[in-house]
Amino acid sequence: GNLGGHINPKQSGAAPEDIAKQRMAAEQRLARDLEKLQLQNRKEYIERELEGTAQKLAQIDYDYEARKKEINRQESEWKRENIEAGISTGGNGLTPEQTDTLAAARDSNDKNRSAAIAATFEEEKEEEAEAMRDYLSEYGNYEEKKLAIAQNYEKRITEATTEGEQKTLQEELKKKMSDLD
Repeated sequence: GNLGGHINPKQSGAAPEDIAKQRMAAEQRLARDLEKLQLQNRKEYIERELEGTAQKLAQIDYDYEARKKEINRQESEWKRENIEAGISTGGNGLTPEQTDTLAAARDSNDKNRSAAIAATFEEEKEEEAEAMRDYLSEYGNYEEKKLAIAQNYEKRITEATTEGEQKTLQEELKKKMSDLD
């Protein structure tokens, strides 16, 4: 009854509890494997099919959901292990430390998501403003060109990291403005 490494549970003398534990472990492993594959499929779809802001937002949502599932999986593991270890817990099956840690992880995940979404929209807004400045500095009327060039250089001067770079940009700005006149 032990041919090819396969064991017939009826012949092995295994206790029904052991068989149930083995089945539960196999079901958990299969569920984890399925979830991993589903997440990978979603990630590949995002990378392949979406672009720009839509892709960034989908990636943020993907990261958020993946972390949320990871936290929920940890909660389930702790509950199961607490029962197996005979650890006394509150009504929720978790120790106070575990409850606090999970709450902090969920809060952090929410905050990370919100910050990433805000940053994505801020970035998009800045890209649109830059595109408009570029357009106006090239094709706008005299006043629009002047304003767009000034705004563009103002931004670049603020972002400059050295005094030399700032002075160079200030001189470029003066030249561009005098070229307009």
